Amino acid sequence: MAESGGSPAGVINLKIEAHLYHECPTAEICELVVDARARGGGIGTKLVQRVLCIAREAGREVLELSSNRSRTDAHRLYERLELSKTHWHMTMPLE
Repeated sequence: MAESGGSPAGVINLKIEAHLYHECPTAEICELVVDARARGGGIGTKLVQRVLCIAREAGREVLELSSNRSRTDAHRLYERLELSKTHWHMTMPLE
């Protein structure tokens, strides 16, 4: 969690677990949320950099995440941090 002025400003959720469908050990960012009032201040960058350190220390070789295609600001952040678009993520409502 990140704070700004003593208040929560952002949170990131990192999942590290083994998968049969990956060639190498993988970490996944499940959630990254930065308060709208704190966006643009580097909090998202710092949170991602911190989980990169944690993932490397855990012996992971790849970091992945999924992001809604409408989140263009988030995509710019991820691309600045050198993440690449490599997969399609597909969903289907079950109702």
